[in-house]
Amino acid sequence: MDRRTALKGGAALLASTALRLPEVAAAESTRVGQSGYDLNVPEQALEALVKMRGDLTGADVAWYWTGSIWGMVPGEGNRKLFAYEGFSASRFEKFEGGYRMLNREAGVYRDLQSGEILDRWLNPYIAREVQVLQRLNDHVNVEISAHGRFGIGAIPTTEMGDDIWWRLDMFFFRPSPISREDYPLNVQHDMYQGAELTMYHAHRSNIQNRDLTSAPAEVSFSRVAQWEPFMEMGNRPGQMVFHAAGKKLLGGPDGLARLDPRFHQHLSTSHPAYLRSPEEWQPGTVSQWDAFKMLKEGE
Repeated sequence: MDRRTALKGGAALLASTALRLPEVAAAESTRVGQSGYDLNVPEQALEALVKMRGDLTGADVAWYWTGSIWGMVPGEGNRKLFAYEGFSASRFEKFEGGYRMLNREAGVYRDLQSGEILDRWLNPYIAREVQVLQRLNDHVNVEISAHGRFGIGAIPTTEMGDDIWWRLDMFFFRPSPISREDYPLNVQHDMYQGAELTMYHAHRSNIQNRDLTSAPAEVSFSRVAQWEPFMEMGNRPGQMVFHAAGKKLLGGPDGLARLDPRFHQHLSTSHPAYLRSPEEWQPGTVSQWDAFKMLKEGE
């Protein structure tokens, strides 16, 4: 892995409590045991989630998303800073009582006008050029079970007719891997505070289709975060807002080549490992702040 472009700690599967519209739940209860999954039954709900997010056979699946990144500073106008694209390759392994998701993610910051992947960027807040640290998340792995603390019951679902949404609301407040004392240009605070808000969507008819092991699905994603370390913003007030949407690519990496040839070429040439899921399970993730620290300590 290229340490100069090491990576963010990414999203995992956990959130609050499930939401079902009562009239929909009542209508669906008549079909339990006839046409597929009952999301009130933890084991069935977990399998439905895996079918939406991955493939029940354990095969690799690919996801692609695109959007924008904004800067927000109190008392100033908001700025659109980057165009953003991301790709993940993941698979699910079954274990007793649940599944492990083995997942890699890559993301690139693009110039707003040319669309080119940025190596250096003129930061308008400080009127200085900085080196961009692209996102290469070597693993964004998670275990999820049918029961318990990290069980399927902690992932809310909303059902409306043939539509099902899975919502992951993650709010962070934890010690930053890099400190103000050691990296005064690169971190706002000794505590990291942010949020990642992800919404997956699929059609019940595809989830219930026993001929499918992987259901078509879409995703929308918002992230509120402190300034990226590479931006050299120090402890200036403000935050970043990511907003993106995407979908599961039924053609896998080949689907990315058709949808976004430039991004596919970038990964194929520079980071081909990110076009497939990790070979071995490793718990947890590495954040962009962890990656920045590893980069600096390795110089």
